[in-house]
Amino acid sequence: DTQQSNPSSHTHAMPVYRPLLYGFAMLSVIAVLGLLALGGTVTSKTAGMAVPDWPQTFDYNMFLFPISMWKGGVFWEHTHRLWASGVGFMAIILCVWLWITEKNRRWMSWLGTGLLVMVIIQGILGGIRVTEIDWRFGIVHGILGQLYFCFVILACAALGKRWLDKPAADVDAGKLAKPVRMGWILLGVLLVQLSLGAAMRHSGAGLSVPDFPTFYGSLVPPTSQQQLDDAIIEHEVDVQHDKNGDVVHFKLWHVYLHTAHRLWAIAVIVHVLLLVKALKDSISSLPNLSRPVMAMLGLLLVQLTLGMLVIWTGKHPEISTAHQFVGAVFLGLATLIQIRMMRLRYLANHQIYADTAATPRDTLSQSVQASGTGAIA
Repeated sequence: DTQQSNPSSHTHAMPVYRPLLYGFAMLSVIAVLGLLALGGTVTSKTAGMAVPDWPQTFDYNMFLFPISMWKGGVFWEHTHRLWASGVGFMAIILCVWLWITEKNRRWMSWLGTGLLVMVIIQGILGGIRVTEIDWRFGIVHGILGQLYFCFVILACAALGKRWLDKPAADVDAGKLAKPVRMGWILLGVLLVQLSLGAAMRHSGAGLSVPDFPTFYGSLVPPTSQQQLDDAIIEHEVDVQHDKNGDVVHFKLWHVYLHTAHRLWAIAVIVHVLLLVKALKDSISSLPNLSRPVMAMLGLLLVQLTLGMLVIWTGKHPEISTAHQFVGAVFLGLATLIQIRMMRLRYLANHQIYADTAATPRDTLSQSVQASGTGAIA
């Protein structure tokens, strides 16, 4: 049986690269990332309720709202809505396109359908956040938005040229088992951290501890409401902040939420380093992994710096948005790394190798030439 004896015969089952479809998927990734940045800006500038009705905008059709009225917080919230609508239309196009072209990979067609369903749910959640005036819907809205970003990256990666790259014959699937496992754990850790961050941003807990690395000058946070009240008075903190039209006082749970976000950042650092350690034996011969891993390490330093600056600047809107944005990019890179690791392990397990033996240097050169320097997947 030629198919069993010759691993390279599996190539007939490889998907077809479609440049236009891949380009549209890449554009979708960029559009979603832009939407996350706009959403972060809306939250940072407390503009979420600048437009009090939905799906209309001050009783106008959303798409016919006069440009002359795009001022202040209305500008950010209305722009966010229009951009989100654009992302929704792109999801429709991508879904239809995948059903037409990916007949040999129906999982991709269903992925497109799932993306469309997610973006519809996301739009409804955003509207409910406005009509119900409930920040808890904002938390779910923020988390789902970043999960949607991860799945769009999956679609883009599966449509790219790098998905078609076959590993050299010396790639050991067994060595990728631990990195894949660590990658899943890292994504779980990041999901917890982004959930804590979303809860902190939408509940107004961002400055419930106004100093860093201490907690009101102490190594431990207040453990009772009385201790918190005394610390606030002692440090002359402005305890009142306007959220959803109400003036509220920092509660102990605000401090606990803030503290959890700080401490869980340590878990993120540890698991990033564990993933890098798990990959150290094979990453030099896998350029598809080495570049995003190095980028992720760089972004980790940027993100930690921004987190500290958020506190030291009194939650400056632009810095807060940058912190949220870099966190989304970081999650996207972790997702991309996991996708590529799983793809390499799959190909190695099924002995789908490059037709010609190549050194790691040759493999890197061929990969760069085939994929282009700007490709995400």
